[in-house]
Amino acid sequence: MGGFLFAPNALAPPDVRGARVEQARVEQGCVKMSDFATAVALVLVLEGLLWAVMPDGMKRAAMMALSLENSQLRHGGLVAAALGVFVIWLMRG
Repeated sequence: MGGFLFAPNALAPPDVRGARVEQARVEQGCVKMSDFATAVALVLVLEGLLWAVMPDGMKRAAMMALSLENSQLRHGGLVAAALGVFVIWLMRG
């Protein structure tokens, strides 16, 4: 095959090409789901560490959250979520 670029996928029958594209999509989806599972696991690790290292401080924080208005909690949650999305956007670009 001297001098020519050979793309084995180009010569494959359409049904085989489709299967390869579908396999790539499945693998890509698994990677994204793996990233999501990793993020959830990291949240659990961080929260678990906070409860393990400073249980009294976490109890105080929970009591303080109970005394806040729902609108204050909602606003704080939205700000934290927006900040998290911004950081992910910076990192993943």
